[in-house]
Formats: sequence, structure tokens, C-alpha cells
Amino acid sequence: YYTSRKNVADIFYEDVSSWLYTHDVAVSERVRLTGKSGYSHHIDFLFPEIKKRKVPERALQVVNNPQKDSFARVLMIKNDLQMRNLDVFMIINDQRGRGNMVSDLVNASHEYDIEPILWSKRDEMSHALFA
Repeated sequence: YYTSRKNVADIFYEDVSSWLYTHDVAVSERVRLTGKSGYSHHIDFLFPEIKKRKVPERALQVVNNPQKDSFARVLMIKNDLQMRNLDVFMIINDQRGRGNMVSDLVNASHEYDIEPILWSKRDEMSHALFA
């Protein structure tokens, strides 16, 4: 039985979606936002700003296959949408990625103020996302 890469990515996306909805949070799925460059960006999950608690809008990008180009796409979103005062998170399928690549993504994300959430530790690492 063979599962294509796209099907595996869709399965992980659905796992993330189900996890978010178990927390009963307000979130929009698969949103398109236009950045400063004029490029349109696909945001997997967008959480609204909460003005009363001074919590900015938050974007969550699903990274099923941890690789450098995955991080580059998330970094482009963060930089191109910086005028929105958007906090950017990425949830990484660390069960699929090789250890070094996952830790490299985590380290790089901290350098650029992107909050990584490892799927295997999602409940421990998600406090800022659900602010």
C-alpha cells in the first residue's frame, strides 16, 4: 500500500486541524494574504487578533516534511507580511523528519522570531499559539 507525498501531507494537515478544533479556538483555515511584495501567500491557519488581551494575529504553517525549503517558505511569509503585526508559528511533523533537520529548523526559526511547535510535543509547546 503506497501513500503519495501529497496524501501524507494532507493527512498531517487534517491531524493538525483536528487538534486545533479539540481546543475550541477561533481559527480560519487556508487563507490567502497578499504581502508587501504583491505575492499571495497561503496561510494554513490564521488566528484572529485579540485586542483586549493585546494578542496579535497569528499564522500557523504546517510543515509535514521538514526541509530547508519548508523553512524558507515560512520565513518569506513572515517577512512579506510584517506590516500586519503577525506572529508566525510553524508546526513541524518531527515524526517524519530526520533529527538533524528538525533541530536545524527549530534553531533557525528562533533566529527569525518564528515559533516552532513539534508535533510530538504540541500540547507542551502551544501556549503562545492559544494565547
